[in-house]
Amino acid sequence: MTGYDDFLDLKTAQFRSFRLTVFTGVSGSGKSTAIQWLIDHHHDFHDRPVVRVTGGGLDWAVPNIDDGLVVVDDVIRVKELAKVIRLLLRGNQVLLAAHLHPACFVPLRMMWPTHIWRTDLNREKLERHLQARQIEFTRAAVNSYCDEYGSSYLDMAHILERYPGCSFDRALRLFRKYCRMENLTLTN
Repeated sequence: MTGYDDFLDLKTAQFRSFRLTVFTGVSGSGKSTAIQWLIDHHHDFHDRPVVRVTGGGLDWAVPNIDDGLVVVDDVIRVKELAKVIRLLLRGNQVLLAAHLHPACFVPLRMMWPTHIWRTDLNREKLERHLQARQIEFTRAAVNSYCDEYGSSYLDMAHILERYPGCSFDRALRLFRKYCRMENLTLTN
């Protein structure tokens, strides 16, 4: 995974002592990418076998594993945390990508060493992303975007794809105008 923006400074963090590591944020903010980068590049996860589970609802099965490394991707409901607890009770170290607010993990933090990383708060990562793509922008436009959508690469990509060749500021203005017009059409 080349070109990864380590906006959370994960390369200097220590993970061995944490039983639960949570990446939480809006869709497209880098949760799963951060987990994959850790598995591929961080010394605390080097050469460890990984069991992967796709969450995203209540129907995922808890793998039959003890004292392993388990990645659970895309937890969207608080009720899914019961399955995460089952994994932790079996002695597993869990890396979790979640759409839940960090406050949802307070009970788990009281039982297991837990580290929570917010992926949707860093605005500078989006500025670096736009610079790397050589797309003009102003900090005011990026801040306005983040206030509305969170720090999401995915939503930014959708806006830029809709208005190719535009600065980010102009693409965002045009996108908002389109959304207002669409809302007027739907309400009439």
